[in-house]
Amino acid sequence: MVDSAVLRIVRVYLALLKVNPRLMENPYWFLPILNDGHSDCLQVGRNPSVVRPFCGFLKLWRVCRKKHLHKGVVFDGADFTDKSVVSAAHFWCKNWHCTKCFLHGACVTGAQRIEARLNAFVENGFGKVEHVILSVPKNLQHLSMREIFKLATVVAKDRGVFGVLIFHGRFIDVERGGLGWRAHLHLLGFVEGGFDRCRRCVHNRDDCAGCDGFKGREVRGFAKDSWIVKVADERKSVFATSWYQLNHHTVSVGLRRVHSVRWIGKCGNRMLRHQYSKARSKYPCPVCESAGHESKMVDGGYSGKRLPVDVCDPRYKRVYAVPDSDEDGSPNFPSYV
Repeated sequence: MVDSAVLRIVRVYLALLKVNPRLMENPYWFLPILNDGHSDCLQVGRNPSVVRPFCGFLKLWRVCRKKHLHKGVVFDGADFTDKSVVSAAHFWCKNWHCTKCFLHGACVTGAQRIEARLNAFVENGFGKVEHVILSVPKNLQHLSMREIFKLATVVAKDRGVFGVLIFHGRFIDVERGGLGWRAHLHLLGFVEGGFDRCRRCVHNRDDCAGCDGFKGREVRGFAKDSWIVKVADERKSVFATSWYQLNHHTVSVGLRRVHSVRWIGKCGNRMLRHQYSKARSKYPCPVCESAGHESKMVDGGYSGKRLPVDVCDPRYKRVYAVPDSDEDGSPNFPSYV
């Protein structure tokens, strides 16, 4: 006889899968959460009851018709030569718990804001954006998300790193077949003095203890508080890194004003707000960007054949290559575009 707990897990998973079939792509999105004393901390996209009736509906088209910039460009497996770029914008509730919205709504919006804000700091001379990982010691794993955030802020200041902290409370426990508790944080931001000096340095481990660079602060800090703080490889895309870290991060339920994404240090909430707030409204054309040009997608009309824009459809793409006319000769774009 099948255990009732197993049946409950299967029913919850099937309800999530019915809303968003893409949940099969990442085990963080469908593995059961193990009972480990942190039931108030869940992965994003875990509540099918949060889905709003309008989630995923087509809102408008965004178009880039600068075909002279698309010549010879192959993007996302499609040749954009002599073709316009069309992107679909949908309605999203942008709720972290929404099974249908969290990937294309909350995660995309959050990543865009992080990228715009960090770019504003880069333009003001803060240096290169780095990806820093803060591992919580075993003796502190029982603490709440709020308490861990407070300690992580102190540790980050001690190591000389600042930016945006993203909380991750779960890991894939293969033996138990679910998501267990192992709190750690990812920081996208800056390192005081930069990290290129340490990245290119050839040395022994013992040589770092007396160094005034990041590695020296790391070694001396670990001896004090047992927190492991390390810098990952160089980032190719701040947006892609932000989106990936957000799409499986941990959020708190049942408590108000407990944010799982926090800006700390010299990148606090009041810094450069007038600069990065304007940057959020831009929609650059990814095809033009890949060719080294600057161009913006504009709201426009599209009257051609139906495109596979359902975000739950595995054929869904970010942009589509569309000619000016359809196969039957009918125009794909209204005359007013």
